[in-house]
Amino acid sequence: MDDALSPVLRAVRILADDAYEIAGRRVQVGRTSPPAWAGHVPHPEPRVEQLRQDLYQHAYVARIDGALVEPGPEPEAVDEAAASAMATALSAANATRERWDAGWVIRTVMPDGAVAAQKGDRVRLLMPGEFHMPGARGAMPMPEVPILARVERESWTMQPGYYFAFGEELGDSEEEHGAVRVYWNVRSEGATALLGAITSSLNRFQIPFRFKCPVHPPAFRRIDAAVLYLARRHYEIASELLAGVHSRLADRLDTDVPLFTKRLAHGLALAEDPGGGESFGTHRCRILAEAIWEAHREGEQDDARRLARVRAAFARYGIDPDRPYLGPRSQDVYGFPGLDGGAR
Repeated sequence: MDDALSPVLRAVRILADDAYEIAGRRVQVGRTSPPAWAGHVPHPEPRVEQLRQDLYQHAYVARIDGALVEPGPEPEAVDEAAASAMATALSAANATRERWDAGWVIRTVMPDGAVAAQKGDRVRLLMPGEFHMPGARGAMPMPEVPILARVERESWTMQPGYYFAFGEELGDSEEEHGAVRVYWNVRSEGATALLGAITSSLNRFQIPFRFKCPVHPPAFRRIDAAVLYLARRHYEIASELLAGVHSRLADRLDTDVPLFTKRLAHGLALAEDPGGGESFGTHRCRILAEAIWEAHREGEQDDARRLARVRAAFARYGIDPDRPYLGPRSQDVYGFPGLDGGAR
């Protein structure tokens, strides 16, 4: 982590209690936090939140190298025709087939009509419309009743600007909340081939997964453009399959990986989900922003002392600063064929 953070710390200079500079651009902090992103809870300190957002945009999904590079399109610059064409191509490349999955049994019925259903060692929360009771048309769901669970292949609405693909095998809901994230720094022209290879490979071995990537081609400038979500228990077998995918498509990936992640190969990295509904990148950038402002408060402006503050901040959150891609008390069990590096 230390080597990757050095250019970031050099690029960020605190000028006053309400101002800082990032890669030569001065930022004046307002009295209230900047608008929060969708699904994101802002930090109570406006200056920490502002710096967190800048670190995320310019050091996490992009690489700071002396100048700021915007990682995605400005809203007014979005080409809707190109986005529609990309979404259509992604849908066509998705090898997942929609179906009704048998073998589920209702265990609990929720007040809103949702059910907790079980199949083997998996328990899944299913909303109305996501399950069907064969031969019981119009009946109310009841515990111990067998049902069919709906397997969806895709979504355009889970996150604005992104296409989601799902596996043909339904996973455990709890495991999905603690998923491992595998990041692919894929160029826009390689996205459909990557999606096709991942969906066909993982479906063949009945591995539950989610995959997302942008539908706006300029957004593929992000280092974390495509993300694959897997349960920890499926990672070992999935890594063997993903190594094959990577070897076939390596020429369509750029080399960089997101800050704080574990580099697996050229343009490929991993991190554990931080939990709490927060993304990995915003979570780690929050800790970094807190540490930078803390160093300023204590009068520490040289990079060595600031780095020590960052390492101490990660440790306070229970995160090993040498393995920032892991959660608290987690073990690194994430091997990869031909592994070429550690934490970025």
